[in-house]
Amino acid sequence: METGDSSLFDVWIENWKDLTAFEVVEIGEKPGKTISDITLNTKATLDELLLPFAQSIYVKCRTFNELEEKMSRSQRARLLEAISTDIKKCSNYLTPEVSREALKESEKRDIDLYTKNWHDQNKFDRGRLLFHFEHCVPISAIVKECQKQCSEEAILDILKRKLRVAWILKSEDKELTRLGYKTNRPNPCAAYIEAKIELILRDEVDGASVVRCDQGEQDLK
Repeated sequence: METGDSSLFDVWIENWKDLTAFEVVEIGEKPGKTISDITLNTKATLDELLLPFAQSIYVKCRTFNELEEKMSRSQRARLLEAISTDIKKCSNYLTPEVSREALKESEKRDIDLYTKNWHDQNKFDRGRLLFHFEHCVPISAIVKECQKQCSEEAILDILKRKLRVAWILKSEDKELTRLGYKTNRPNPCAAYIEAKIELILRDEVDGASVVRCDQGEQDLK
C-alpha cells in the first residue's frame, strides 16, 4: 500500500496492530496519474472499482494465512468477517441478474431491478418481504478462493469471475434453502436449474435481455 498522507497509515496500523507488526517506509515520488488525467475519464472501469477491494482482501488473506495459528478463534472470525465485508461491498458495482419471476413482479410495480442493489431495497420493498438480493456464488466460497491466491491481481480475477449477484423472490430463496443450497453450491447454475429459477441478465449493448444459467451453462467457470 502507499499514500501521500502518512497519517492514514497511523489509522490503519491502529486497527490491525493486535494481529501483526508493521513497518512504514518512505519512498521517493512515483510517476502516476495526475488529477487532470483522472478527470478526463468520465466513467471508471470495473477493474478500477474493484482493485482497491482486491488490494485490501489480499492483505487480510495474507495476514490470516500467516497468523492463523497465533490468532484466537475470535480474532480469526473477525478477520474473515472483514474479508467477507469487502467482497460484499464489491457487489455494489455489478449489474444484477434478475429471475424471471422477480422480473414479472418488478414490472407490475414499475421497478427496474437492474439498477438496484441491496442498499436500495427498503425504498421499493419495505421490510424486504418480496425480493431477495442474492450472491450467486456464496460469499464463503469466494473467501476460500481468495485465501488461496498469491497476488492482488489473482484476487481481482477471482472477484471478476466469481462475483455475481441477482434479484430473486423470497419464495425462490426459500426453495434454494430447502434444496440445501443456502451456502453450499459447488455448481451454482445447477442449483438454480434444480430450483427452477431462470436468471436473466440485461444486455448492455442494445437493452435486450439474455438468459443465464439455462441448460447450456452448467457452471460459473
